[in-house]
Amino acid sequence: MSGGTASGSIARYRQRRQRFFDLHHRQWPGTLIEPYDVLDPREVGRHAIEDIRKAARGVMHVYDKISRIFKDVPEPHLRRLGLPDEVVTLAGVSSPISHSLFARLDLVQSTRGVKLLECNFDSPGLIVETFAINALACESMSINDPNASARR
Repeated sequence: MSGGTASGSIARYRQRRQRFFDLHHRQWPGTLIEPYDVLDPREVGRHAIEDIRKAARGVMHVYDKISRIFKDVPEPHLRRLGLPDEVVTLAGVSSPISHSLFARLDLVQSTRGVKLLECNFDSPGLIVETFAINALACESMSINDPNASARR
């Protein structure tokens, strides 16, 4: 691929993201902050889905173990570790992670497998909104929404 073609492809991608953002960001105040908050839908195979599920199980296992350990650590020690106030507060709750119904993992595929970038514990409202946002993203790309019935 020549440099001009790649540049044109990137420019078209940026324009498409900006158009999507301009059309839809006001529907979910505070959710879509910039054009790249919702990326283009991408089809993945069964193997990739299993890798994602395996990574999610591993991440949640680690968070669950850490939350159990933090529960027994005195608050002043947690503060000395530099943990944010909200984490110190959650540490006193019985295993908050294992009882969490909603967590969004930002994952990236590398040559060594799926890696965690960030773990976000979200509100149910945002999760429901995500189905609507993803449906619009699929529509804007003229592809079928694989999660069309999942919002229910």
